[in-house]
Amino acid sequence: MSEVVSLDIAGAWLITNPIHGDNRGFFREWFKQEIAERALGRKFNVAQSNISRSKKGVVRGIHYSQAPEGQAKWVTCSHGAIWDVVVDIRPNSPTFKKWIAQELRAEDGRSVLIGEGLGHRSEEHTSELQSHSDL
Repeated sequence: MSEVVSLDIAGAWLITNPIHGDNRGFFREWFKQEIAERALGRKFNVAQSNISRSKKGVVRGIHYSQAPEGQAKWVTCSHGAIWDVVVDIRPNSPTFKKWIAQELRAEDGRSVLIGEGLGHRSEEHTSELQSHSDL
């Protein structure tokens, strides 16, 4: 059973999915549409999925969508670890300019769901997977 925890910025959640492992390796569901839709309170249609890999210590800039409807993201780590940061860039939000960070490791089963209007950046230690809504 997945665990969904609201983070300190409205529209951001930490999702932990169980990892089923044995001496051969492990299996993990890294994305489940139903979980995203329950947290967001609306449909989450995956329009694009990305894999990002950078050299250790590379810091990616803050990414966000300029589309009027915004873009939600589901971010997880497939190998190694990333330091994932969510920034509230919504001028009328009570948490405007606030940021929160989570370390996501491939072996911890954690992902971050980021709602529309929030910025996202990461320091990659290895690789990251993202799925984006199509709004």
